[in-house]
Amino acid sequence: MRAPAALFLTVHGQQAELIDATDGHAVTPTPTVMVDLERRQFEVHVATAAWNPANKPVRLAAGVGLWDLANNRYLIPVLTATATSPGGAGTLTRPPAFFNVAFRFNEPMPNPNQLTNTGASSWWRE
Repeated sequence: MRAPAALFLTVHGQQAELIDATDGHAVTPTPTVMVDLERRQFEVHVATAAWNPANKPVRLAAGVGLWDLANNRYLIPVLTATATSPGGAGTLTRPPAFFNVAFRFNEPMPNPNQLTNTGASSWWRE
């Protein structure tokens, strides 16, 4: 995937990395992660020494995928899921590693009064 960015924040498990998009080097200090399993949420703290938008507008995007611990990267989907690889690549030769992205303001949403299309993927957006 490609996106215009100054920094990339990757969170996997209880670890986080803040990466400079121009040179690929880690930005310090390293962000900290707190995982709350009961609430099924996590919180990431990024020190202002690492990133300080200084009250300026910030463009933010988010994506989620599955993490490959052995290779320290996102798992890339293949055509059909296996025990070690997620499926869903379809006919794409270079499928993105992200399964969902946030902040899509023009995303089509189902009509809740038309229950006949509950099988549509957009019906189950959260």
